[in-house]
Parts: sequence; C-alpha cells; structure tokens
Amino acid sequence: MHDVTELHLVRHADVAVARPATVYGHLDVPLSPAGHAQSLRLADWLAETVSAPFALWGSDLERCVVLGETIARHTGVAYRPLPALREQHMGAWEGRTWDDLTRDDPAAVSGFWSDYVATRPPGGECFGDVAERVEATLDELTRGGARRLVVVTHAGVVRAACCHFLGVALDQALRFAPATASRTTFQCHEAGAVLTTFGARPP
Repeated sequence: MHDVTELHLVRHADVAVARPATVYGHLDVPLSPAGHAQSLRLADWLAETVSAPFALWGSDLERCVVLGETIARHTGVAYRPLPALREQHMGAWEGRTWDDLTRDDPAAVSGFWSDYVATRPPGGECFGDVAERVEATLDELTRGGARRLVVVTHAGVVRAACCHFLGVALDQALRFAPATASRTTFQCHEAGAVLTTFGARPP
C-alpha cells in the first residue's frame, strides 16, 4: 500500500460575523472565541491521531491560517498556505447577508441557486471555477510524494474534493455539509479514492 496517500481535509472553526448568514467567501473574517477554542481542540486531536510524517497545507485566509499554525505548533510541521485552497470567491456579494441580497436582487440570487455550478456572483466565481482549481491543486498535492497530507480549508473546497474523488456531479455538491472544525479523510490511490471519514469532530 506504499502508493496510497492519506488526505485529511480539515474545515476551519467557527468565525465571528456581525450578522447571521453573512456571505464571506474571500473576506478575511476572524474566528470567534468559540472558534479559537475549537482550533486548539482540533489541533490536539490531529496531533494524536494523524501519524507522522505528514505535510501540512491550507488556505491563506485567516480563519484557516489560525488553525494551520496551531496544528504546526502542536506537531512541528510547517504550515504552507496556498491561495488555490481558498473558499469560493463571492465577489460583490461578500460582506452582505443572503436576506439583504435576496431583497435587493431576488432574480440574481434565484439564478445563482438554480445553477450554482455555472453562475458567478458579480466579480466572483461559480462553483465550477472552485472545483477546477481545487481538483488541480489536490491532484498535485496527492502526487507529491507525501504519504499523509493535512489540508486546512473551507466547506466549498471539501465539497469540491468530495465530488472529484467520488465521481459525484458538481450540481450535487450541496449534499455534502462538513461541520466547522471537522475532518474529512480520503485514501487516495492512482486507481481512485475511498472516503473513510466525513465531517468528524474531536470526541
């Protein structure tokens, strides 16, 4: 089994936003106090359960960097940020709530949810764009020689990875709902991938 790569996709912890259902995408929103506590607990859990050696990559947005650097301190593995592992860019919608967007432009919001794979918010990405960059990046990382990878990232990236590795159509991506501060694990082989854990949190 020397050609199998163990890939752990870790979603960031809870964030602090002024209003519920805020669209934050590429915004550098901070973690909430609960999110900082979740990050510490998750880093402890990963240090205990992911065997060394492993490589540690992730998004360069603050909510992931905090967790990635916490894992790095717990394990001695350097955290390497990659912009390609960011959440979906929501363009002009970022920083606004879904309620406000729906009130101001219901047709645009309805069109987006009717075909989120191909529909881009103004100045942003569609989910198909996210999937394209995530697939290329994860394929490169899993071919990079590391036997274990921990990737700290976002819900949209985890959804794109699940569709890619499991052969699921992108328009079914929202069926995957990884919790914050959770881990999803794949065993990746040149013949395919196996999902071994989805959305697990520390006990």
